[in-house]
Amino acid sequence: MLWAFAADLSGQEDSSSAGRLPRIRAHSLQTPPIIDGVLEEEEWMWIKPATGFIQQLPNEGQLATEKTEVRISFSKDTLYVGVI
Repeated sequence: MLWAFAADLSGQEDSSSAGRLPRIRAHSLQTPPIIDGVLEEEEWMWIKPATGFIQQLPNEGQLATEKTEVRISFSKDTLYVGVI
């Protein structure tokens, strides 16, 4: 599922990555977050969100009409994806 996000993410690039596909960095967690649908734990707050998503439908290439933030983290055996 993550590779589907990779083509549409922006806001995570630096100047050395011009012309490349945008990327999002997954961050290692020492303490797993509480899975309650609310991304207010400290573990989520220090992760820089991916933003600047673009549409495929109905207006391909245009900025998303709703603000979207994605944060990805992982532990030894779990991948966590937080989306607002």
